[in-house]
Amino acid sequence: YLNDRLPFCKSGCYVWAVEPENIASIFRNGMGFLSIGNGLEKILPIFLYAHIGFTARLFKDAGLAVQFLLLIVGRTNSFKTSLSREIFMPFSPIDMMNFQSTPRAIELYREAVQDMVLFLDDIFASGDGNVMEKFENLLRTFGDGVSRAKSNKRSDGIERSDVCGGAVVTAEEGLNSQQSSSLRYLTIPVDASSFDGEKLRYFQHDSILAKQQGSASIMQYYFSAYIQFLEKHYNEIVSEIMDIDSTLEPLPVSFPRLNTIYKAMAILARLVIRFGLVCNALTEAEATVMRQQWLPVIQKMILANQSESTILEPYLAFLVALSQGIACREIS
Repeated sequence: YLNDRLPFCKSGCYVWAVEPENIASIFRNGMGFLSIGNGLEKILPIFLYAHIGFTARLFKDAGLAVQFLLLIVGRTNSFKTSLSREIFMPFSPIDMMNFQSTPRAIELYREAVQDMVLFLDDIFASGDGNVMEKFENLLRTFGDGVSRAKSNKRSDGIERSDVCGGAVVTAEEGLNSQQSSSLRYLTIPVDASSFDGEKLRYFQHDSILAKQQGSASIMQYYFSAYIQFLEKHYNEIVSEIMDIDSTLEPLPVSFPRLNTIYKAMAILARLVIRFGLVCNALTEAEATVMRQQWLPVIQKMILANQSESTILEPYLAFLVALSQGIACREIS
């Protein structure tokens, strides 16, 4: 993993060293983030997706490229932005952006957070008439795994930057996307009752204190230990991803792309649980219980997204488009 802790690498991304004797407690502390959710239904997909940037290279090596982004939809005071800042940006050298940013700035941001998660906040807050075009460009980049082509410095060839990592977008309204677009993102609808604000504040205060003291926060330590786990067991994990990809029973959904997303999320769940087993933070019995609890949550989320991807009746499509137009301030 590109890491400023290594003397030969200047990536702008500093991953903390983790002592082996501390890994079990670091894992348990990191898993405490799940307690922010009032139930697993909303917090678990968000927590799992936070691992996707660090794991994306292994998915690619296993022949199962990650080609979807996460859309968190909720009104103001649903904690979607503050939660996202805590979980998706443990090492990011650049702060989050919003859709007021230019397409070129978003492209540079994506390149800067390679093997991490890009976070763009509040798609409708900018009032920019081109906001959906920016979103579609982002969606095609991550959904197809292909960045924008451009000429090289000598203008005698074509170059593209690698697309490897994840992307998270927040919005106050659902998106009226074409079916092909809606199958490239996973929607998590949230509201004020989805998360516990007091428990979230505990992690926020920990991050502030860690920054003041020049130390690592709970989640920085957790993801540092996770990256160390990936590095140490790289080839085994790639083989495991390939095995799960070929043996996991698909869901009865109408769109193959949704089953690909289901596989990716199920694999992430298994890897996190295996991480807990390897660092002796979980017993086999605890791991079995977690698998039994987590997989139905992922399945339910995928089935809910299938209904979102189904083409709407014309009058419903009109109402959704009207709502979006008002949110974008294109309609008053």
